[in-house]
Amino acid sequence: MSKLDKAYIEKFQKRRRMKSELILKVVAWRLISILITLIVLYAVTGDTQETTWITILLHTLFTIGHYVFERVWEKWRAK
Repeated sequence: MSKLDKAYIEKFQKRRRMKSELILKVVAWRLISILITLIVLYAVTGDTQETTWITILLHTLFTIGHYVFERVWEKWRAK
């Protein structure tokens, strides 16, 4: 295996690890923020069903937005 092949494989593996770490980071933060949202919404509404649906909707959108933001940020930073 040539040095070029090894370098390509290492670069690919590093990029893969970075993506995995990014996803883990997003999920960990999302779990913390879901808990906070549940507590606050329940304190305001007092309705478990409404609190649950609003939290699911918000955090689905926030998770997608956060991931996209992180990817764009990394591409911008790499330039």
